[in-house]
This record gives sequence, C-alpha cells and structure tokens, in this order.
Amino acid sequence: EFTSRISEYPEGFVVLSTGFTAQWSKSPESIRQAYLQTFKAFPKILFIWQFDSAFEKSTVLPANLLIKPWLPLQDLLGHQKCLCHVSHGGLNSVIESVYHGVPVVGVPLTARGVDNLLRITARDSGVMIEKEEFGAEKLIGAIKEVIGNEKYKKEMLIFQDMVTDVPYTELYHAAFWVEFIERHQEVPHARSGADHLNFLQYFLVDVIAFFFFVIFCTISLIYYMIRTVIRTIRSVINGIRGVPRIVTKGKKNN
Repeated sequence: EFTSRISEYPEGFVVLSTGFTAQWSKSPESIRQAYLQTFKAFPKILFIWQFDSAFEKSTVLPANLLIKPWLPLQDLLGHQKCLCHVSHGGLNSVIESVYHGVPVVGVPLTARGVDNLLRITARDSGVMIEKEEFGAEKLIGAIKEVIGNEKYKKEMLIFQDMVTDVPYTELYHAAFWVEFIERHQEVPHARSGADHLNFLQYFLVDVIAFFFFVIFCTISLIYYMIRTVIRTIRSVINGIRGVPRIVTKGKKNN
C-alpha cells in the first residue's frame, strides 16, 4: 500500500510521526485541524501520518493523506522520495532522520524533544516550531522552508556522513564480543560485581531501611515539636484566663 500510494506522487512524500509519546485520541480538535489544513496546502505531496485515533464522520480528509497507526519509519525515511520528517523530537526519530539524511521539521512535545531538536537546528539540518507558536501557518511555512531550501538537505547529508563515519558498525561490534567470549570462554574480569552480592546488598535493603529510619525520625521530631508548641500555647492561654480580675470599687458619697 505504501509503495502504490507513493508512486502516485512524483514530487515525493512527507512522514509525520510522534512515536508513542502523543495520544491523538486526547489531542485538541484545533491541533488536528491545523495538520489537516497543512496537508491541504500541499496537494502534490503525499503525507504519511502515524495517527492512532479516528476523525469524526463529518471530517473530510484530503486525498493526499495516508493514515496508519504504525509506520515502518526506517523504510520510509530511507526512501529516495522522502522530502522531510515532521517529528516530535524523540531521540530515536532524530537519530533515524540523521542516519537516512532526511531534514526535520520539529514540533517538540517534551523538554527532551526540545533538546534533541536544538541539535538539529544548530546544524541547519531542520527547523523547530515551539509548542506555544504551533499552528497551521507556522507548520506550512516550516515545511515550505525545509523542502524549498536545499541548505537543509545538504547540511543533513553532511551530518549523516559524520554519524555514519565509524570504524565499525554496531552489528560488527556485537558480533565481535560474542565471538570474543566464545574464544576465551571464562572472562571473570568482564563479569559484574553484583554476582557476589547477597540479597540485602543487591537490593540495597540496608540503604532503604536507613532512609525510612531518617524519614521516621524527622516526622516524629516534627510531631513532638508541634505538640510541645501547642501545649505551651494552651498553658499560657489557660494561665491568662485563670488570673482573677481586680475590681476597683468606687468611694461612696457621704
């Protein structure tokens, strides 16, 4: 289905994913409409949207929209027709975009997303829209900027070369250590020291007990201080009430 729909749009497609951070079923209707307006502004480009909810029956979806609850993100970003990636700024999404050399339009949902996207914008490999400024106009402008300006694609490809320029792949690295253990069998220096800990040490029971003891002592101290203050105040008030009043009698007139 992805291949057939992508082939219908020679100019390419845009991927919109938010991982599992965003729950579209709880998103405001205004946010959904902002995205739909954005899709309608690019009728010659296919938008593939990771969307795990449903629209109202009265909502008219644009023809250039493909909605799926899950996307094969690696395959889509690696496709030659992928123009950009509209992302929430998750670490995996950003790394995958860089790995495949696809510029990013970031709409961060968390502080971590902001940090990840700042690393992209610092290299001119994409743009970021602040959550407070988000709207259809901002999103349309950001996508036009990234797609229309070759600078972002060029800088992202440079970033891609830097990230992928390593002496070995992670697969080779993992295979090496598996073969290393197989060749040498016993490697005691590489084992975790946790193997020699008893139950109390492994689960930090003594540390947890100490923290509970400190909390208990603190609460007890506060309780007795408050009780002492209240008793002192009561005794002072009762003492004042217990003082006999001095009544001054006036002299009788002769």
